[in-house]
Amino acid sequence: PVEINGISTFKGHLAIQKDALGPIVYLTNAGGTLAPGDSIGTIQVDGDFKQTSGTLEIELEQNTSASSDLLDVAGDINLTGNLNVIPVSQINFFTAGSEFTIISYTGTRTGTLVPISIPSSGLEFSVNYNDAQKQVDVILNNTVLLLPLDDLTNLNALAIANYLLSLPLNNPDLNTIFANLTALDLTS
Repeated sequence: PVEINGISTFKGHLAIQKDALGPIVYLTNAGGTLAPGDSIGTIQVDGDFKQTSGTLEIELEQNTSASSDLLDVAGDINLTGNLNVIPVSQINFFTAGSEFTIISYTGTRTGTLVPISIPSSGLEFSVNYNDAQKQVDVILNNTVLLLPLDDLTNLNALAIANYLLSLPLNNPDLNTIFANLTALDLTS
């Protein structure tokens, strides 16, 4: 078994597989932080996952397409503790209603996670437990344009960023423009 506890954090790519002799490997988060990938990534568990406390930290990215970290479990999941959803970078555009699969599993699910919103990210989300599809999804409740205003040294880029942030984010004609602009390097 692999256990993450206390104030420890595991962040990276990981595949946990069954022992060749037969016992199933369990991944347990008992008070630490489990963060799949280094940026967007996946942790694969060939067995069960149990979070008794602690935090599952998931990174999201949505510029021209949506992607997120994934906890991929070939077994049962037992969920308690927190779910922290953060943007993968300071420059991003998220649209309300966007859906990200953050956990997939083949067995059964028990329990739920407590969503933790980080005010500085501006992301508001809900969690959908889709037991028929064997997945847990995050659904964004708001539209957010993230720009690194504090890091911009180019005055023209700063002026453009401030103007973009003043525009109504519910204008569908601007969604494509925002998505493409956030892919640009505005720091140089």
